[in-house]
Amino acid sequence: MLTPRNMKATNARARSREARLAAELSCAFLLICWACMKALAAGPAAADSTSNLKLLTEVRELVRRNESLVERIELKYTTKLVRAEKPPPSGDYRQPDATYSHYRCVWAQDGKAGKYYLRRDSFFGADKLARSELAVVNGESIQLGTKKPEGDWKFTTRSAWSWSWKQGLDGPGLINMGADFVRLGARPFEGDNLLSELLEPQYASAATKAEVIEGRACHVVDVRRPLAPVYFARIWIDQQRGIPVRIEYYKDPSGGPSHPMGSVDRITAYRLPNGGWVPVAGTRTISSSDGATASDNIEVNTNSISIQPTNLFNTQLTAPPTGAARKEP
Repeated sequence: MLTPRNMKATNARARSREARLAAELSCAFLLICWACMKALAAGPAAADSTSNLKLLTEVRELVRRNESLVERIELKYTTKLVRAEKPPPSGDYRQPDATYSHYRCVWAQDGKAGKYYLRRDSFFGADKLARSELAVVNGESIQLGTKKPEGDWKFTTRSAWSWSWKQGLDGPGLINMGADFVRLGARPFEGDNLLSELLEPQYASAATKAEVIEGRACHVVDVRRPLAPVYFARIWIDQQRGIPVRIEYYKDPSGGPSHPMGSVDRITAYRLPNGGWVPVAGTRTISSSDGATASDNIEVNTNSISIQPTNLFNTQLTAPPTGAARKEP
């Protein structure tokens, strides 16, 4: 039988349980509210991230489709050099009071087969040949040839090569030998990667807003060079053609006029018979920390373009027997 004292204790315990339950419900409600507010705050950012990844994938596939149409090609181009600084001292590739004025080059590639051909004739003036160079790449090996005016060809073979200069690798990279055609956008960051290979989430991000450059609607992509030394680029990619219209390089990801390293602009495109697009003209500008600039004006002879390369890849750079006539490749 409940006594008044027992009833009082029972009521007190009931009130205590109700208070604890109310406190727990209040806590749960606050946690739910906090989670909802966090989800609402993160919602647009998460949606933007998903949207950016989807757009980057679309841009990468656009670029990749065009790359598949131009991976076999042969062409001729001229690179005209514009230098503001004083001529450097004389040497193998310069003479007193003169540096190269331009290069005339032959370029061929079969990207899928890993074959490349480059011939560069360097000039001090309109008709003053200074030096000729050849490079024939077949897989991992590279054959090289050099020749000075009135001299003979000298040939070497290396078992390894790279697109850009690398510490520990004998000799310069292919792009440093004059493969300027790929600087127009096919291989940003000194050639180590095709453009499509750089358009991966770990290296690149795409802006959702398009921009118009040189009258062309463009995707805008920020890219980090995946190799050391690391630097950054903003690339405007034609939404229809899948090739760059402009490239700007920066020392850090913030970009801006206070940290420029160089640019490639005034890029002109040419349509191949198979529907692919290649850049056939552009200006590459290098900016130094003291404000000086140097420019390369690159122009392809469109009449020389072929998507069926000749047998240049089979060129054998070998010295003839002693006393035999030496034939130029």
